[in-house]
Amino acid sequence: MAPSVAYIAGLQGMKSYAEVLSFPEEDKAVDYFAIQPRAGYSAPLDALKALVKCPADWSAKGEQDPDLVEHLASAFASQQ
Repeated sequence: MAPSVAYIAGLQGMKSYAEVLSFPEEDKAVDYFAIQPRAGYSAPLDALKALVKCPADWSAKGEQDPDLVEHLASAFASQQ
C-alpha cells in the first residue's frame, strides 16, 4: 500500500468470509457480491487486515464504529 495513505477505516464489514454464507438470505448482513471468487483459498480477513501498515480501524456489522473525527485528525497530523 502506498505510504502516502494516512488512515484506513473499514466500517460495518465482515469478520470472516463465512458470514456471507451462514445467514438466511433475508438476514444477511453482507451481500454475496462482497466475496470474490475463490475467497476460501485466500488468507483470513484478519491476516489481510494485518498487512495494512498505516493506522486503521475496522468494525463488523452491528459493532460500534470508531470515532473517525479523532482518528482522522490524528492520522493527518502525523503526516505533516
